[in-house]
Amino acid sequence: MVSGYTGGTVADRSYKQVGGGTTGHREAVEITFDASRVSYAEILQLFFRSIDPLDAEGQFCDRGEPYRAAIFVSDPAQEQAAVAGKADAERALGRKMTTPTLPASAFWPAESHHQDY
Repeated sequence: MVSGYTGGTVADRSYKQVGGGTTGHREAVEITFDASRVSYAEILQLFFRSIDPLDAEGQFCDRGEPYRAAIFVSDPAQEQAAVAGKADAERALGRKMTTPTLPASAFWPAESHHQDY
């Protein structure tokens, strides 16, 4: 896993800029996985259990656009799995999710001191 930023328009950005909400980026994690060991659907289940998918304003004490949860998908298969995973989570919680599914864009690794969170 690599901590970083995605979804914004500023290539030369810093944690301070992203956290300030001036770049359009969200904090994100890039996950590389072996599909023979764990499926994308399983990763989505873990994701929905690790965040608050009902909070449209951020995550826990981190508020604002850079901290809003999202699922970034790279292809139609991932998008279909994300929609299905979100529907499963909505049924389990009995509430509508606020977590959007967005197309993946450039991913920028965060500074070294922001890795391994």
